[in-house]
Amino acid sequence: MTFVHSVRGSGRCLDIVMNPAAMNEYDLRELLALFYRYGIDMKQLSVFSDGSQFEFLRDRRGYWYKHIFE
Repeated sequence: MTFVHSVRGSGRCLDIVMNPAAMNEYDLRELLALFYRYGIDMKQLSVFSDGSQFEFLRDRRGYWYKHIFE
């Protein structure tokens, strides 16, 4: 994932430093899948729902929707 600058973990915590401006839809979909697969709290991905770049994120039919917004 080219938008990721660094990843650091300690225990059950994971700190991912990324450049959102370098992300495209494919990148965010990969991140969604990663969070979903490993049971990482997806609510923090709601920051990407503002604006039109990742409009698909607000699709209530997506498997991710309830994990992020409810």
